[in-house]
Amino acid sequence: MNGQATKGSFWELINDKKIEIPKYQREYAQGRDNRRAEGIRTGLVNALYEALDKYTPLELDFIFGSKKDTDNEKEDCSNDKFRPVDGQQRLTILYLLHWYIFQCAEDTDALKVLHNNFSYATRTTSRIFCEKICENLLSTNLGKDQISAQLKDMPWFTGAMGHDPTVKSMLVVIDCIHNKFKNADFTPFAEKLKNKDCPITFYYYDLSEYDPNKPDTPFNVRDLYIKMNARGLALTDFEIFKAELQKTVPQGQGFDLLKSYFNKENKTDTPTKRVRLIGKFNNEYTNFFFNLINDGKTESDKFDQAMMNFINEIIRADFFCAASKAGVSQKIYRNHNTVVKGLSGKDLYNFIKDSGKLLVDGYVDGNGKKDKPDNPYTKFGFTYSDAHGAFTASLKRIVKLLDLFTDEGNNKGAILAEKGNIGYNLFTDLFKGDQKKSSGMAVDPLDNNTLPFGDFVARNALYAYLEEFDIPQENNTQKYDDWNRFVWKMVKNTDFKGFDEAVETLRGLREICTKLSGKSLFDVLSNIEKDDAGYKFNGTYVPMGSSARLHFDEELLKAKLIVSDPNWKDAIKDAENHFNSDGEIWFLLDLAKVKENKDNDDNAEDDVMNIDGEGYSLNMFKKAFSIAKNIFNSSKKLNIDTTPFERALLAVGAHNSQFTDIDHLIPMSGSAAGTKKFVDKDFSNHLSHRYAEGREGVDNQNRYNVTLALLRTMVKNLDPQNEDDIKHWLDSYINNASSGDYFKDLSDWKKILLEHDLFDRTVGGFKFRNCFEPGAWGDDPTAIAIYNTQNKRINSGELHSFALACLIENSKQGSIVQYVSSQLDNYLENDFPNRYFIVKDSTGKEVKVGYLNSKFVMVKAGGMPQDINGTLENVEEICKQLGI
Repeated sequence: MNGQATKGSFWELINDKKIEIPKYQREYAQGRDNRRAEGIRTGLVNALYEALDKYTPLELDFIFGSKKDTDNEKEDCSNDKFRPVDGQQRLTILYLLHWYIFQCAEDTDALKVLHNNFSYATRTTSRIFCEKICENLLSTNLGKDQISAQLKDMPWFTGAMGHDPTVKSMLVVIDCIHNKFKNADFTPFAEKLKNKDCPITFYYYDLSEYDPNKPDTPFNVRDLYIKMNARGLALTDFEIFKAELQKTVPQGQGFDLLKSYFNKENKTDTPTKRVRLIGKFNNEYTNFFFNLINDGKTESDKFDQAMMNFINEIIRADFFCAASKAGVSQKIYRNHNTVVKGLSGKDLYNFIKDSGKLLVDGYVDGNGKKDKPDNPYTKFGFTYSDAHGAFTASLKRIVKLLDLFTDEGNNKGAILAEKGNIGYNLFTDLFKGDQKKSSGMAVDPLDNNTLPFGDFVARNALYAYLEEFDIPQENNTQKYDDWNRFVWKMVKNTDFKGFDEAVETLRGLREICTKLSGKSLFDVLSNIEKDDAGYKFNGTYVPMGSSARLHFDEELLKAKLIVSDPNWKDAIKDAENHFNSDGEIWFLLDLAKVKENKDNDDNAEDDVMNIDGEGYSLNMFKKAFSIAKNIFNSSKKLNIDTTPFERALLAVGAHNSQFTDIDHLIPMSGSAAGTKKFVDKDFSNHLSHRYAEGREGVDNQNRYNVTLALLRTMVKNLDPQNEDDIKHWLDSYINNASSGDYFKDLSDWKKILLEHDLFDRTVGGFKFRNCFEPGAWGDDPTAIAIYNTQNKRINSGELHSFALACLIENSKQGSIVQYVSSQLDNYLENDFPNRYFIVKDSTGKEVKVGYLNSKFVMVKAGGMPQDINGTLENVEEICKQLGI
């Protein structure tokens, strides 16, 4: 065949080659049990009979194949193999036709050729079935309507064969052939099939034998897959896209992507080169995606959809990056990602062929509605030429990447290996994904809009590196490691609000990647300057989505520290690896800030680096991390008991006037508005960069500042060896709060919670957790409602009275009879608070004790309320008045 299309018959092909249907083909579909398949099957069998009976030529179009075994990379590609990439359906029905006629003609020699030279690799049962039906002459009863029933009765026909979709389809087709041919003159038919001038022919093309050094041939595959649709094979978007793509677009009738691609690559556009390029998609590239999705444990036919997702995503990335660069308003293209993402194979091809007219001329609005808005892309200077450049870049990128992925000379294990380092598996995770969760490129085609924008940015940013520097080898992965970590942190810590932000971020990452030649990532990042206009590298604008800028600033600071002192790299990496849920360590960098002038600050360090007007100490950073990793786990959740840490945060205001009126508690919303609750274990928000910069309001910024103030005090005054050291320090910090300079200025509830350990205490069945509401009752604004859950409930207690109850219970065990709580909006009843507790006095009578208008009141059974001349602090006097 030698790279050219060869016209011949099935008999000529099977005598010259061993035909093997490879694993990556679909099930044999012509035997499907539906009306459409039955009509196509019957029509084709009738056409085959007509050709043999009347010697009428019947041409079955093109069949692509290859010698290469896609499932055995080490096999020697001998010349006697032919594995069809396209044409499985036609070759199978021709095989079954030949088998049936040779059986009926009792041509044992011909059956041996079929036995030796035709096989199915899809399943063992399919292969064995093909072998068994050719081993011996079968005593077929031509008088019966179904041959399949006789085959099923054979001793070698197993139950597994009966469940094999390919075998089941073959049996249906055999019966169809029998019903048409059972009265034929089989010997002449057999001779016609074996003759050189057999009326049934097709063109077959061995892509693996293409020789670029030989002269171009005029061969051109015209509408290969489209014509196959007439044979009953349901075409995928990818197949339709391929079929349309390889056509030559006449001058003036649209944009010819392949022609533009060849011109860009300085190659002559010829029919053979088109066939060869499409052949790579059919062979090497298809095999790559097949192996990517089918891991040997499961088999999926979605590999072509994965390839289509890959192509579509890169086209979207380049098209919208070009639109962004041309200045198209973000609000115009923000929602157009889903428009292009949802295009079918033919529609995507037409989108390219029409130079992006669907969007460029403004025929689609922000919601995907086909209507011409007032702001087409052309209004912003985006032209058809820009679209051509984007599409050409996409095809170049697609071919480059797939050549890398399928090149056996590259050590792909280096990039796909699991090394355990932060972000290193990002490429593998995003590229392959989890089929069950529809992530990565193996996304379920029925759920094609589930991938977050971060996946889009990360994957294409990693593609940019691979295009620029190829797949890293096993012994030289450091540069890729750095890039991978950087990309992972960027997308992990960015909540993209829209596709436009993702596009801007991707543009920036691609721009940075182009600067890496001969430089480390940190050299490049450290030279990026920020001003009111944005980011610049040596005068070149570096775009960045607004939602990504905050973490980008963090990465720029890290890079500048590393370049100033390489010892920072390992320290930063260790901290990022500990907090590996996001790798964000802005709070540690904040804790590393020191004043440079030691004369004015006894805590200043000798190793201070001046970065953008701030001093940063590596020693302080390491100390901050040593404390933080004992307090917080990888998700910034507390490793230690929550109560002492949260009480210590309340104590910050007792030592620092800046935080006297500020707390770290979380306000509740909705029906619980006005209620506060403690953070509990999760401090990921309180330590976040976005809180630090006030991106989510001043109150949240204050929460960050309070948390940092406590940690900064610990860094300055503590050198812990273990968690017990931290616990002891927190206890001491809390105990010293009452002697703090600003304790008297704290809110009443802060004083109570600092002086008394009330968390999880139970009095009379009421258990206070960590949720309360100052001023909950209008008839006594001094009272503070407390709750026994993390949410506001109707039943509640009162903080002052509950604290007193705890104190009395501590001093006189068993004296508390009951703690009463009732409806939230009904605080006073008969001039006495209905949040109270009951004790027994010295005479055994029950006494109610509650809190009202900044005082404690009591009432004996049947008596009137009376003031207790005392406060929460002198519990002994109160106990004395109660007689207990």
